[in-house]
Amino acid sequence: MPDTSLGFKIIKDVVRQRHLDQLSAHPKLYAEPLKTMPVFATREDIVQWSEESKAQIAQGQADRVYGGPIGSPLNLNNAFMAFMESATVYLRDTSKVLDAVQKYQAGHVEEALRLLEDSTRIIDEIAEMWGMEFVQICDLPERHPDGHSFLVGPYCGAFFPKDFSGHNPFIGIAYKGTSNFGEFLNDLLAASTIKASGRLWNTEVCSGFYYPLFSTYSAKTLTTTAAVTSTMPFVMVQQAVQDLITRATTTVITHVTGHSLGGAYATLTHGQLCIEGFGAAGAAVGDLYTFGGPRAGRGDFATLFKASVAPPTDQGSTWRIVNYKDYIPKVPASKPLIPVSNPFVHIDAGVMVYPDKQPESLPSEIGTKPTWSIPTAISPHYTTEYYKSLVFATTGKPPVSATLARAPHSPSLSTYNTTQVTAKLEPETRNALPGAEVTFEPGHGGFVVGKVRYGHFLGEIVALGTLSEVSQNPQFFCDSMEALYGKENHAVFSVKDGKTLEVRFIVDDQEVAVARASTSEDIDQVPTRGVCRFYDDGTLEAVEQSVAQSAAAVFQHASA
Repeated sequence: MPDTSLGFKIIKDVVRQRHLDQLSAHPKLYAEPLKTMPVFATREDIVQWSEESKAQIAQGQADRVYGGPIGSPLNLNNAFMAFMESATVYLRDTSKVLDAVQKYQAGHVEEALRLLEDSTRIIDEIAEMWGMEFVQICDLPERHPDGHSFLVGPYCGAFFPKDFSGHNPFIGIAYKGTSNFGEFLNDLLAASTIKASGRLWNTEVCSGFYYPLFSTYSAKTLTTTAAVTSTMPFVMVQQAVQDLITRATTTVITHVTGHSLGGAYATLTHGQLCIEGFGAAGAAVGDLYTFGGPRAGRGDFATLFKASVAPPTDQGSTWRIVNYKDYIPKVPASKPLIPVSNPFVHIDAGVMVYPDKQPESLPSEIGTKPTWSIPTAISPHYTTEYYKSLVFATTGKPPVSATLARAPHSPSLSTYNTTQVTAKLEPETRNALPGAEVTFEPGHGGFVVGKVRYGHFLGEIVALGTLSEVSQNPQFFCDSMEALYGKENHAVFSVKDGKTLEVRFIVDDQEVAVARASTSEDIDQVPTRGVCRFYDDGTLEAVEQSVAQSAAAVFQHASA
């Protein structure tokens, strides 16, 4: 077997240097905004999964993660391999990326390349367990697309076997899902759409997914059209595959995958690849596997996507995997009772997986009008829960391990049960906190924003949905401001007596605050829930800068 390690090191360094050129053009660099979300597994989880699931991984690799043309049955081992890639890309080290860019800007190229390589060390270690390698393609979750100061870009990388020059070369393009507040704004803005002029069959797709993928980054600092275009994440994917296939001796099968927000990116990427390919011979567009992805576009997109992968085209199969009770694939959705000619719908080939029974096919959404439903839990969206269901799907048994690790930095975000929330605040609501200011901005961009200011505390609220004008006599009642400060809070919206909006703040299954606002007319619609974070006014300037950069420094778990 020829030694391809040196050749791949050169290619990976070329990809990394291209990436450093892109990142170093940004005048400001930021670490992960505020804190990350507990939707992904830890290194310890994935190492454990890799040991427990060697058979599924090996079979998926033997199949090149390719299940055949559209209409082929779902190969669960292929889906499992793609899921492992999707779960693993969450583990990149942002701090090393920032250090690398600073070294590169100072002219220390070799040190910068070493640091950028080290930023994916954990991913590399896990890929090594699979007999594979990994190269980072784009790392933009703290960068804004040109012309879109409230959005951030994607993170993706490529997995490929060490024996890339052998008989079964394949490349897995994996997108990271939501893990910071800026990325979550992309999810929030999914409720607005853009007509993808010149791409994706000129259909309507979600703005929060389209712009980060098909925009350029820091184009003002570049002087040629080619240089500007090369900063577009979709083009970076094409370029990376072009670089990698130079080491192959036969056609390389590719697949695209992602969890959560990554699933939406993967869907749009696969769609555009079906149109234009990779721009070079030697790479075939294979399968698409998404896990817990939101709807990426409207009915026209789903319809033409389906037509583009139908026979006699030679693209691979497309699979949309949904865990039982995962709410995220149900958004965005159209509003009930409001006529719409082009509703949000999923692409076809949906499959629901369960932790205790075999998978089931999901009906097509094309030609239907899915509407909002009440979220019941966020935990089924976690990669740890998808792992349990995919293990059962591939083996007929639950995982060997009884419990799975949680990221040490992740807050407790257990889904509350409204019947168990104690109304300890209720007797204290006779006296509102004097001087509290409560404001709401209804129906802004498809979501509701609000603020609660009291003394040196400032709370920022975000929830998807619509809201009538509720500015009359707002009041704020609180059991303990200390219980709210710096914690993740469920903000639960409801209507009392038809004319009073109530927003109840739940922390650890305890109701610790209520905001109330009266209206002169009946309130017909309210969001179901959102999230509010309270900050200390002493750091308000820095906080508001972060909020301005990410459009709302909050995480609304019902619509990641």
